Amino acid sequence: MARASELEGRLMAILDTTRARQALTARTLATVFMVTVAIVTPMSALDLWHAPGTAAQAVLAPPLGQPAPLPKPATPAAAITPETRREAATPAAVRVEPQAGAAQGAAPAQGKPAAQTPVASTPAHDGPMPMPTPTPTPTPSTPVVAPMPKPAVRGGVQGGVPGGVAPVKAGAPASTRTPADPKVIAALTEALKDTDLEVRQQALFTLGRYGDPSSVDAIVGALGDADAEMRQQAAFALRQYDSPRVRQALAGALKDKDAEVRQQAAFALGTQRSKESVDPLLAALSDSDAEVRSHAAFALAQIRDPRAADALMVAAKDKDPEVRAQAFLGLSRLGDPRAKDLAIAGLKDASPEVRRVAAMTLANLADRDE
Repeated sequence: MARASELEGRLMAILDTTRARQALTARTLATVFMVTVAIVTPMSALDLWHAPGTAAQAVLAPPLGQPAPLPKPATPAAAITPETRREAATPAAVRVEPQAGAAQGAAPAQGKPAAQTPVASTPAHDGPMPMPTPTPTPTPSTPVVAPMPKPAVRGGVQGGVPGGVAPVKAGAPASTRTPADPKVIAALTEALKDTDLEVRQQALFTLGRYGDPSSVDAIVGALGDADAEMRQQAAFALRQYDSPRVRQALAGALKDKDAEVRQQAAFALGTQRSKESVDPLLAALSDSDAEVRSHAAFALAQIRDPRAADALMVAAKDKDPEVRAQAFLGLSRLGDPRAKDLAIAGLKDASPEVRRVAAMTLANLADRDE
């Protein structure tokens, strides 16, 4: 309030005789202009709207009524790292995402990459996982030319087991097998009486894996099960025991009403290679099922008994090509000279496999003549 008002200050300035009131000279104006140009010209070259190292992008005016597109930010050269290059080169199907629970936007520790886990789509499953269903023993393939190796079978009484049952383990003598726990065998044998089919199948499969001689009675009994798949598994499991009682049971299975049971029985008898099985297998060569006849011919080829020569010569004319091929295989191993004419005729067979085995038969016969 003690200061002079604006109007009073102006009046005092007008009445002040000491103030210079002449106009600016041309020299002064020129000096002011040069100083202004010297300051404004350098500042006009500066780009105050872009960060260093980035290129300015012009935004064209959009058509009337449309918004202007935003310019895409350019990635600085310093931000391109080996990690970003690998990520750009990695297909989308194999990209990895940060581990669950990690803070969004958190930078990994210096020198240690962030933990990453592959993204996998796992179907949701509520409740306990179901137990796998035991798969019935499939019918073994019987190659025409390459026979199955002879298993290490041993007869006689072993370990005080009546009937001379000797377990056979592929690739190892029977004496190296560790005896099974009697309580386990007894429990599995009892499980063969279960009302549930899958329980019986799994118990029978496990008994076959143990290969314990004390389980032979139970496996032989399974040949009379009401389910055909159980009988198939029983016939396949009995192949590993060399016993007259086992062979008698398998010979009976050659007359089973189910064709696949008969196939497994013929295969098991061929695996044991006992001459006691020749007569039942010769009868199986007349089976109504072609697969059974083929398995019987294959089994006779493994046994190599001369009594099978006549039946195999008849089977070499069977209507099924696989039976014919297996019959030629048996004749080739027997070396019967009567098979020469059949083999020559077999070279014109409609089946390439039969023609090939017929040629092999002639080669084997030629070796025997030498």
